[in-house]
Amino acid sequence: MIASRASVRLSCSIILAALVFSGCVFTDGYDSDRGIFETFVNLSQVTFHEEDDTEPSICTADGSMLFVSSRGGNRDIYLTRSNSRAVVQKTSHRAYDINPTFSPDGTRFAFSSNRNGNYDIFVMNVDRGKAKVQLTDSGAHDITPDWSPDGSLIAFTRISPDAEPYVWTKNLESGELTQVAQGASPRFSRDGERLLYKKSGPDGYFELWIMDIDGEHDTQIVSSPDWGIRSFSWSPDGRGMIFSASKRTPPLGGFDYGDSYSGWADLWTVRVDGTHMTQITSQRGMNVDPQWTSGGWVYFVSDREDAVNIWRFRLEVE
Repeated sequence: MIASRASVRLSCSIILAALVFSGCVFTDGYDSDRGIFETFVNLSQVTFHEEDDTEPSICTADGSMLFVSSRGGNRDIYLTRSNSRAVVQKTSHRAYDINPTFSPDGTRFAFSSNRNGNYDIFVMNVDRGKAKVQLTDSGAHDITPDWSPDGSLIAFTRISPDAEPYVWTKNLESGELTQVAQGASPRFSRDGERLLYKKSGPDGYFELWIMDIDGEHDTQIVSSPDWGIRSFSWSPDGRGMIFSASKRTPPLGGFDYGDSYSGWADLWTVRVDGTHMTQITSQRGMNVDPQWTSGGWVYFVSDREDAVNIWRFRLEVE
C-alpha cells in the first residue's frame, strides 16, 4: 500500500469507509477480492482499437485529444477532436514519436522522438502542415515534455549518460536550458510556479514530489517501500493530483514501451499536502496515464477490455 507524506497506511476497509462518509458516488463495480469500489461515475471508452492507444493529452482550449498509437504499425501521434471518433495521424515515422503535450493555446504540441537516434523534443503545429521544430539536441535522451501555462517554458526529462533522469527546462524565447533537479516527468502547476515530478526513493521505487520551478522547496508528497509512482496529473483546481501506482515501477513511463504498459496499476488521488489519499480504480489490470481535465473528466489508459485503449470518467471528489 502507498503511504502519504504523513506515512499513513490505509487499509482497504478504511478507504471504503472514508469514501462512504465523504459522499463519493460509486460505480456498480465492486471488487470482492480486494474489497474496493471504483469511485467514479460515467465511465466510457474513448478509443476503440486492437493496437495500443496510450498517453492522452487533452487541449484545455477545445477538448481535443492527442494520443500515441501503434495502429499504423509503429508508435506515432494521432489527433481526435472533442465529441468525435474521427482520428487524424499527425506524425508518421519508422522511429517512435511519443509523449505529446498541447501548448496552452492549443495551436501547437510538443513531443519526444528518437528519429535521430536518441530521443529529442520537437514541436509541431496542430492544424497546419507537418513541419517540425527541434528543441533539444544534447546526445542524451530528452523525453516527457510539458508546457508552462504561459507558454514560455517547456520542462522535460533528460536521461544522463549514467542513465540517471534529471528535470530540465527550456526557455522558448531565449533558448536557455536549465537543469533543475534529479527526477523525471515534470508537470507544471496551474499557476506555473511549481513542478510535480517523480524521483527514485531509497527502495528503488519512484516517489511523487513537488518543487518550485527553480528547484527550491522540494517536498515529498507520496512514497512507499513497496509501490512506485508511474504517471500523474494535477487536479483542475491545483489543490491535488491524480496518479497511477503499481508494485512494479517501470522505467520512466513512456520511455520503455516494452515495460511501461504492462502490469497491475491503479489510480489514486491525493492533496498537495499529502493528505486525503484515496484509491479510485480497483480493476484487476492496468490503469495509467491519467489526465484530469476541467469539468471533472479524467482520461486514462486501461486494458479493462483486453486491448489497451483510452477511457474516461467523471471524478466526484470533495
